[in-house]
Amino acid sequence: MKYLLVFDLDDTLLNGEEKITERTTEYIKNLDDRFIVVLASGRPFSGMEKYYNQLELKTPLITNNGSLIFSPHDKSFKTHEQSIDINTFKELFKKIKPYIKHGLFNNNYDSYVYNRTKKIERFLHARNEDDIHEGNLDEICDISPRGALFVVNIDYEDEYVKIVNSYSNLSTRCWGKDQKNSIHELYISNINKARGIRYVMDYYNIKNDHLICFGDGINDFEMLDMAYIGVAMKNGSDELKSKAKYITDYTNNEDGVIKFLEKIIKKL
Repeated sequence: MKYLLVFDLDDTLLNGEEKITERTTEYIKNLDDRFIVVLASGRPFSGMEKYYNQLELKTPLITNNGSLIFSPHDKSFKTHEQSIDINTFKELFKKIKPYIKHGLFNNNYDSYVYNRTKKIERFLHARNEDDIHEGNLDEICDISPRGALFVVNIDYEDEYVKIVNSYSNLSTRCWGKDQKNSIHELYISNINKARGIRYVMDYYNIKNDHLICFGDGINDFEMLDMAYIGVAMKNGSDELKSKAKYITDYTNNEDGVIKFLEKIIKKL
């Protein structure tokens, strides 16, 4: 029976320079046919495409933390997509605007950004400059977002969270904070990478005891929990590592993923 091998990208498969090393690339490309490799990321397709092509994958992609699952190559794979109602998002943005400093979301090849600065450039995954739309998100938004990122004024974080929680179908999680700001991800409450992985598992008829997942962040909790072999990166969040079944001995800057795989694959 085949194994489903799922990789997060940022700080997992990607090193600190946002690259997949040549060693990791060759190792994954040369895995035997027992393994079906799938990428699962909070990034949109535009932010995953080059890595997908680098690894020469033909499998489905789990993008936007599971809100869009599709296959660029397999026409028999049915696309699964969920997004935030555009009017709901515009209403929410108006309410939280006094409490945030920056905001953005990516859809396909376009990025929509409020108060653009260098601090948030790394989160923009537009194809080119012409595909970056700037302004108040309630005014420039012309498509239903699959989620969003907000830089919240730390003094008003409670107000921001309270507003988001007033919407029964929306949730927020904090990615980190300093003395001035916190970074929050807005997402659809019932959407996560694990649900996307389950959809792919059903397609390939793969059971949980043949699921291997690697991740580093708070958006990887559910997928590591459901996996038979759920692996947190050594450089991952302490919260994730405290609940993970396994932790790599090496970081994402040390080819930690494949060094772990080299050990366990011999036992499968």
